[in-house]
Amino acid sequence: GGAVWLVLARSGADTGYSSLVALLTAAHFHFAGAFVLIWAGLLGRTLAPRWRPLHAGLVVGLVLGFWGVAAGIALGRGPANGSAVEAVGVALLCLSAVGTGVLGVVRAGRIEDRKTSVMLAVSGGSLVLAMGLAGWFQFGARLGLGQPDVGWMVARHGALNAYGFALWGALGWRRLRPRPIGARNG
Repeated sequence: GGAVWLVLARSGADTGYSSLVALLTAAHFHFAGAFVLIWAGLLGRTLAPRWRPLHAGLVVGLVLGFWGVAAGIALGRGPANGSAVEAVGVALLCLSAVGTGVLGVVRAGRIEDRKTSVMLAVSGGSLVLAMGLAGWFQFGARLGLGQPDVGWMVARHGALNAYGFALWGALGWRRLRPRPIGARNG
């Protein structure tokens, strides 16, 4: 979906957005949508069986939330424009991502290697903060809290996702190298 959106915007089709916003949106959906699911999958490989049902629900929420946000933005012709589909997608995505981040921070606290533990805790905590900002962007005005502007969001939400969540997460998961659940002994 993001690739189609980007091609339409770059070909001059009227997407309802400026070229820069279309580019940032497409990049965000590819980057964030892919990495959070990879991160969640790696997390799932390390969880005890009692946590797997919660984890599975969070992953389903991530997938459905991303599609809901994308469909809602397309229907509403603008981020946080008031589309009910977008609002439901953002709520589901934020709740699922925050839950995944918290679960990751809890799991990171039980990793023996302190460097890896800190890297994954920073990553999960950054995901929680970044998605808190996304929720504020979507619902702040409706709740009387004001709404940050897009430039402010790009700087904070973008930096938290790219450097806090993705960079430290990639480094931490690379160090841990969790094996698939079926590949474990016992």
